[in-house]
Amino acid sequence: MEPLADRLATAAARGRAEEVRALLAAGAQPNAPNRLGRSPIQ
Repeated sequence: MEPLADRLATAAARGRAEEVRALLAAGAQPNAPNRLGRSPIQ
């Protein structure tokens, strides 16, 4: 399973607002870098 930061970055990049909300509710950090060093808000 992907780390939450990777899943959050992917969901944000694809415009999946509901998935982003669910991941944030599950504890994903919005400023945490994914495995490529990018944050979801980039």
